[in-house]
Amino acid sequence: MRDAGDLGAATAARRYRAYPAYKPSGVEWLGDIPEGWEQTPLKYICNFNGGGTPSKENESYWKDGTIPWVSPKDMGSDRISSTIDKLTTAAVEASSTNYIEDGALLIVVRSGILRHTIPVAINDVRVTLNQDMKALRFSDVAVARYAQYYIKGNQASLLLEWLKEGLDSSLKCDG
Repeated sequence: MRDAGDLGAATAARRYRAYPAYKPSGVEWLGDIPEGWEQTPLKYICNFNGGGTPSKENESYWKDGTIPWVSPKDMGSDRISSTIDKLTTAAVEASSTNYIEDGALLIVVRSGILRHTIPVAINDVRVTLNQDMKALRFSDVAVARYAQYYIKGNQASLLLEWLKEGLDSSLKCDG
């Protein structure tokens, strides 16, 4: 008798035909890819925006703020519509943080959490980011969602690849 795994593999084989030829991807964890596929570095299909942290000593940057400021502590869900901390307009104008329009893929790039997970989310509202975050702006939010699910589904392999070079848990996602 066949087990459920055999039946699933047989169904997939009938549904998805193999490509006629494959080539090495050049990426160990990715393996071979169909010969007609191209690999394009992320920096050529999206724009990267970094964040910044206004001085915590300047109370006018934080008190009564209304502008969402995303930090790693806000990255517990797939979507961001509100944040724990909020900035004032004066904080955005006087610091290195920038506005990120809705629909961007937000990713933590520097934090101890990167030893075991890669937090990613899509912002539903205009936000600003702290210095441990990056926003990836694709031409279509559907591509951002695909990238989000790809990262979530391949975290173990991506962490090995992205963290190879650094002990500081910094992702090398824009190179």
